[in-house]
Amino acid sequence: MNPYDYFKSRYSGSDIRRQAIYVRIANALRRAGVADMSRLCQMSENEIKRVRDIGAVSLSVVFEEIDKYKGSASFEERLNYEASN
Repeated sequence: MNPYDYFKSRYSGSDIRRQAIYVRIANALRRAGVADMSRLCQMSENEIKRVRDIGAVSLSVVFEEIDKYKGSASFEERLNYEASN
């Protein structure tokens, strides 16, 4: 799954402030060319910080979502699948 779709899917059901953060993150990652969640999960904190429009609040949300993504069902299987395609 690409990060843009992932963060846009997290948008619904969130409060208005959180929605704005998800949209900002999704757009920033798309502009930065981050093509899939496995790539985002492999990026270092410094690499993510260098993405334009990712500030302190957005950075903490990105790491929260990475943890949720990794903790969801069969992260390793998804990682292997995305790497093979």
